[in-house]
Amino acid sequence: MCERTARPIGAESLVALLEGGLDRVLLIDSRPFVEYNACHILEAVNVNCSKLMKRRLQQDKIQISELLQHSAKRK
Repeated sequence: MCERTARPIGAESLVALLEGGLDRVLLIDSRPFVEYNACHILEAVNVNCSKLMKRRLQQDKIQISELLQHSAKRK
């Protein structure tokens, strides 16, 4: 698995990535499940996490794989 850092992107960048093929993109929706369930992008995966975890991810203090493992353990 290729480790990459996570970063917020704008709507236009997301559209370009999705048009390039979903095999290249893992779209993580980190909103609470109720918000995700009300409206989300098809193929998005809901991984609810704390603000602290989101901040650590954006600061490259943790990797995506760690976030997913942490989320999977809670479920």
